Amino acid sequence: MDEVKIVSMFPARTVAYHIVDTEPEGKALEPILKWITENNLVGTMRLFGFNTEPYPSGSNSAYGFGFCATIPEGSEIPSPLYEKRLPGGIYAVLYEYEGHPGFGWEKMGNWQNDPNWEWMYDNSRPGLEEHIPIGDKDGYFIPILLPVKKK
Repeated sequence: MDEVKIVSMFPARTVAYHIVDTEPEGKALEPILKWITENNLVGTMRLFGFNTEPYPSGSNSAYGFGFCATIPEGSEIPSPLYEKRLPGGIYAVLYEYEGHPGFGWEKMGNWQNDPNWEWMYDNSRPGLEEHIPIGDKDGYFIPILLPVKKK
């Protein structure tokens, strides 16, 4: 559990977009990146991925996934993009895990079941995957952010 850092996030206004598909991540990201680029917000925003309904399951190949990027108050958001307010709060952040973000979420789930861990999942806020650009192209460093509260 030393791999997890506890951080406090400020509330944030974001521009968001989500889609249901068998591989929704790229399709959900494209409109957000386009809008962020057109509005000169690259480098000033934080980018987060999040699950939406229907949630991923073994029995359903299509699932919902969205992206949101922090933006200034007063920014006009064109449809089909929409405003999403992130409430902020305390998050357990996992920066290092093997492979796909799903493995990071699994690792976080295991800690939630550990009776010695002093934190518990706070389902009043969304779990997030922060996407931090690395390199010149489409690569991202993806920390897992689990909303938590003290047990």
